[in-house]
Amino acid sequence: MAHRAQQAKADIAAVQAALANTSVEGFGGGGAIRAILGGTSEVQDIVIAPGSVDPTRPQDLSIMIVEAPREAQANLKTIQQERIGTVVNSPRQSLGDPGR
Repeated sequence: MAHRAQQAKADIAAVQAALANTSVEGFGGGGAIRAILGGTSEVQDIVIAPGSVDPTRPQDLSIMIVEAPREAQANLKTIQQERIGTVVNSPRQSLGDPGR
């Protein structure tokens, strides 16, 4: 059982390392703003589509800039949960698997 716990920790660490090299996107303003985040939630880039900003409404831009990374973070969290869940719920991690 201790071996299985150690293997699970190693598998999760491998998934986390792979996730660190992942990039995700999120959008604000219906695609007017695109945020790209790395796998450890760092903002790598913010892209503003040309012509998407109304100069008379700068507050809209700030809302969209906040919205895009939030969506990207939610996307990253989903990916993290799916990948780590796959490891945790793997049949080889089952207590009934005598091979581990």
